[in-house]
Amino acid sequence: MALLESVVQRDEAFDRRRERMEELLRELRERTAEVSAGGGEKATERHRSRGKLTARERIDRLVDPGGAFLELNGLAADKVCAALVHADVPVRGFTVQAADLEEMFVQLTGEGFDVSG
Repeated sequence: MALLESVVQRDEAFDRRRERMEELLRELRERTAEVSAGGGEKATERHRSRGKLTARERIDRLVDPGGAFLELNGLAADKVCAALVHADVPVRGFTVQAADLEEMFVQLTGEGFDVSG
């Protein structure tokens, strides 16, 4: 059986690509954190004052604690649909997640009414 071998040349081009990848990862983490905030602090607080949970909170309470979890569309329509709802909200208010629920891996959806009103 042949073994595959990879040789990485750590030259200036490698360093530039690595730095660019690290920049992109930072941007992804920042944008994901914005999306996770939903409709913003004020809208979320108003929503909770009515005794309601955000979409992510509802899904979090539904799924198995400590189980597998994946948000599938965190940045879908990022800042595109926001213009239709609130210009300062970076998300469209809808989440699709895959998670463990009673020992089955399921897909869950939720609308963030803290975003859409």
